[in-house]
Amino acid sequence: MKKNYFLLLLSALLTVSILTGCCATQICTGNFAASTAQPAKKVRTGYFIGDGCNGSGVYYWAHMLHCAPALDLTLLDAQDIQNGKLDDLDLLVIPGGSSANQDRDITEKGGDKIREFVKKGGSYVGICAGFHCTLNKP
Repeated sequence: MKKNYFLLLLSALLTVSILTGCCATQICTGNFAASTAQPAKKVRTGYFIGDGCNGSGVYYWAHMLHCAPALDLTLLDAQDIQNGKLDDLDLLVIPGGSSANQDRDITEKGGDKIREFVKKGGSYVGICAGFHCTLNKP
């Protein structure tokens, strides 16, 4: 069990470091204010928390992304996606969990909105089940 949390935390730290330009020691120590290289414009990032997003790892990701100085993080649910909130974003992150439950929650309309978002130039990060949920229509 501890090994799984360690691997999850390690992969999350590496991904956040790459996305934000922070060094891993800043993330581990919580010394986010020490970073002097601030981006000219923050990346407007949406993070999906809805049905099918399982486990505490989902919330660890949300916390780490929230602390990243290069990101302006917004938590989204399925209705936010269906109602056009993706138009205000640069990046959408859908975490792991159950792709079947995520598909059911997001619905076909939401899946179409995500595909439109990407076609218009939006970036998408799908982690595990989040990767699967937009491959096919439910």
